[in-house]
Amino acid sequence: MKNANLMSILALTTLSSLVLAREPSFDPVPLTVEVGVPVTATYIPKGFDSNDNAQIVVSGAYPNSCYKMGPTHVNDDKETHRVSIDVNAYYTSSSYCLMLYIPFTQTIDLGVLPAANYELEINKLNTQTLPVSVATRDQSDDYLYATIINVVRLSRDTFELRGILPSSCSQIAEVRVIEEVGNVLTVLPIVRFVPGCEPKEDPTQLEFAVNFKTRSDLSGSKLIYVRSLNGASVSQVANF
Repeated sequence: MKNANLMSILALTTLSSLVLAREPSFDPVPLTVEVGVPVTATYIPKGFDSNDNAQIVVSGAYPNSCYKMGPTHVNDDKETHRVSIDVNAYYTSSSYCLMLYIPFTQTIDLGVLPAANYELEINKLNTQTLPVSVATRDQSDDYLYATIINVVRLSRDTFELRGILPSSCSQIAEVRVIEEVGNVLTVLPIVRFVPGCEPKEDPTQLEFAVNFKTRSDLSGSKLIYVRSLNGASVSQVANF
């Protein structure tokens, strides 16, 4: 009887060892690091002055699915008028990276800069110039704009703006399209107030959608840069 019990204990011990030996082994947690990304195009909207939040827009493509949009680091030297910009991505090491073309467009805030011509150095390779003029009024914008939510392309030369008006007594007075050097189309959704109007509490009264057109003979890649309320913007790169 004692021998039988001993044999049972040995059998259970051996089985337990086999089960433990067959436990799956897990790969270590993938490492995520910040890396620089190739910027293939830089768009510099014009019209910023010394009380604006100056912005530029960059675009490029990630080589595979292990890259995700990361932070951008901006260092400006207001004395030498040089701004260094590092456009980065988060790269996660993995054996399951899908080899896909993943385009990105990124708006970069440069902050409020004193009036000057600034030399921009992007990822230590690409050099551009950003002019900032002297502000002539206290407001950050020359016009009152609507708050833009998004811009939708309807056809080759027709786009739709969707957004929110600042008041139920306001309306879109004009959508002005300004063609600028450097493949930028600046779009100004200018708002006006309706005289004698009584404001309504219904928030649905503030939503709007309005179309605008570009020239039909445009060609190449253009940045659609839409100004928005409070110095914000909405951008889209469009190929014509």
